[in-house]
Formats: sequence, C-alpha cells, structure tokens
Amino acid sequence: MITSPQNQLVKYLSRLKEKRHRGREQKFLAEGVRFVEEALAVPGLVEMLVYSPELLPAERSAPLLEQARQAGVSITEVSARAFQVLSDTRTPQGVLAVVKMPVLQMDDLALLLGLAASRSNPLLVVVDGVQDPGNLGTIVRSAAAFGASGLILCRGTVDLFNPKVLRATMGAVFKLPVWQDVDIEPLGQLFCQMGLEVWLSRPHGELSLVDADLTGRVALVIGSEAHGVSGRWGEFTRRALSIPIQEDVESLNAGIAAAVMLYEAYRQRHCRA
Repeated sequence: MITSPQNQLVKYLSRLKEKRHRGREQKFLAEGVRFVEEALAVPGLVEMLVYSPELLPAERSAPLLEQARQAGVSITEVSARAFQVLSDTRTPQGVLAVVKMPVLQMDDLALLLGLAASRSNPLLVVVDGVQDPGNLGTIVRSAAAFGASGLILCRGTVDLFNPKVLRATMGAVFKLPVWQDVDIEPLGQLFCQMGLEVWLSRPHGELSLVDADLTGRVALVIGSEAHGVSGRWGEFTRRALSIPIQEDVESLNAGIAAAVMLYEAYRQRHCRA
C-alpha cells in the first residue's frame, strides 16, 4: 500500500487534475464507483485502478477489483490520506481509474458520417463555447440518453475532461464518440459535404422546435448562455430553432435547451406511430 501523499506515483496522478498535464499525458482521472464501472466496461480504456480500502467498503470494492482483474487492469492500493490528494470531491468514495484519453480526428468524423449514410441518419450535437461544466455535463448525458451519433466541442468550450464536467456526465462520456477543440470552418465545410442540415439553437429562432423536421441528417448547435452560437455559423446555415416557453421566462440554460431539443429529435425518430 502507498501511504505517503509525497509518493511519486501519487504526485504524478494528482497532476492529471490539471488540463495541461492531461493533454500532455493523454490521460484523465475517473472518480467514483459508478464512473469507474462505466470506464471498465469499455475494453482497453482503463490503465490503472487506484483505491483506498479505508474509504471504499469491501462489499463495494470486491466486484470492482474483480472487474479490473478480468480486464487486465493494474490495481494500486493507497491510504486514505494519499487518496485525498488525488480526489476532486469533498467526500471521496475511495476509488478512481486512470483512463486513456480518446483522441479523434476530423477523418474519424467523416468516416462516421459516411458509415451512417448506409445505416441511419446521424444526429450530431455541436457545443459552441459553453463554459459551465455542469451545462456541458448535462449535454453529454442528454446526447447519450437520446441516441446522438456523436458530440463535437468547438474551440473555446470548457474541457471535457475537467473533473467537474466528468462528474456531471455520470459516465455518459464513455457512451458516445466526442471530438474536442474543433474549429468551426472545417467542421461546417464537412457538414455541407456530407449533406447535414445544421440547426442553431437560439431563444428567438425563426422556427419553433415542434415544427422542425429532425429526422434527417442533422447537426444541432448549442451556444453559450452569454454569447449564443458564433456568427461564423452563418456561412453554413441560417436556420435557427427556438424552444416554445412561457413569455415571462427569458430563456433556458444551455444544458436544458440541449436536452429538450435532443428529446424532440428522439421523439420524432423513434416514437411516431
């Protein structure tokens, strides 16, 4: 068991809580029982499981440790004091996984869209400049829940592997492909080449969400609450959707707006008679 917070491995893993170290190492920390379970369910994703028997009861650790062993994942035992250095929560559950960061390129997105053409119409979610970790986490969970084909985070959006974002996804980050730090121009051009219909989310969009046909090859663009979607999208579409709400309510936050739009897309695609 590693007992000292000054241990070199503990120090190395602790640095993964910082964006620049995550980017350099291409790894991140997934903390909590449920999150670790979701990560272990994806073959080859988890590099190491770290747990503290002082914090994680035996009845909860036993199945996790067995799952890790079956997956060939190395297991490291640390003291509660050392785990506190690694944890990003006030009341840590005593287990985390060191996870390889998936790296997807535009070619991978083009391949996904090409393959989708022979199976079903893709539904992509594009996040443009959302900075609130909770909102992005909600968008990721909603995208997974309502069957999105993939999630694309434009440059200027909060880091997907920020611990607060990861907690808010509740493990949904492992359920769909995600592209990070994508520039709008090449993305919009790819959408045009692949025949995607781009819809922008705006509080005063010209078409109500309930009147839009979202059953085709669709990309939904969600902007930040402060600035909305970038004007650079004007080169690729002028179509904007609004969500009908009470007149005395100004707008919905980005996470809720995305969830409502994704539900409507799901309803149109799967729930019509």
